[in-house]
Amino acid sequence: MNPATTSTLHRWINGILIALFMALLWLPGLDSVFHFDWTPQRSENRAMAAYPKLQPGWHGLQAYIAGLEAYFNDHFGCRKCLVQWHNKLELYVFKDRVNHDVLFGKDNWLFFSEGQMVEHYSGQLQFTPEQLHDWQVLLEKRRDWLARRGIAYVFVAAPDKQSIYPEYLPSWVKKIRPQTKLDQFFAYMHATPPCPCWICGMWSATPSKSGRHI
Repeated sequence: MNPATTSTLHRWINGILIALFMALLWLPGLDSVFHFDWTPQRSENRAMAAYPKLQPGWHGLQAYIAGLEAYFNDHFGCRKCLVQWHNKLELYVFKDRVNHDVLFGKDNWLFFSEGQMVEHYSGQLQFTPEQLHDWQVLLEKRRDWLARRGIAYVFVAAPDKQSIYPEYLPSWVKKIRPQTKLDQFFAYMHATPPCPCWICGMWSATPSKSGRHI
C-alpha cells in the first residue's frame, strides 16, 4: 500500500472516529429536545426530581442550583437507554449476579435479597431459646391486651418467594439446616402449651397456581 493511500485511509478513520465522538457527545442533548429514546421507563421506586422553582435570597439560589442538578441527573437525554445498557453489561458481561438487593435466580427469576434472605433460607440464622421465649411473651401480651377488649388475636406469617419457589434460586444457595427460623418459631409455639394465640402460616392453607400450598 502506497503512502498516499495509507494517509487517505488514516484520514477517513480519524474522520469517522471524530464523527462518532461528536454524535455520542450530542445525543443526550438532542434527546432532551426531541425525545427519541423509546426505551421503556423502569420503576425507580421513588419520585423523580421535579424542575425547581427559584426562590428569593441566597439560600433560595443555592437550593435552585442543587435542584437543577438533581433534575438533570434524573432527566438527562438517553438516561433510560444508558441505565438499561449499564445493567445489562453488569449482568451479562461482568456476571454481576447480585445488584441492588436483587438476587438473580434460574430462568431469569429475581429474588429480593435484603434482610439476609440467603442466611434465613439456608438455615444459617437460628433463634436462640431466649429469643423464642421473648416471642412467646410478646404474643401473650398482645393476646391478653386484645382479649380484654373482646378481640381475638391471630398471628399470620405470610410466605416469601423463596419459600414457594426454591427451585428457582441460584444453584449456590444451599440448605445448611432443614429448619429455618420460622420453622423453629412454629414448632416452639405449638409445643409450648398453652399456645399464646392462633398461629398459622399462609402457605399451608391454599394451593397456588403452581400446585404449592401457600
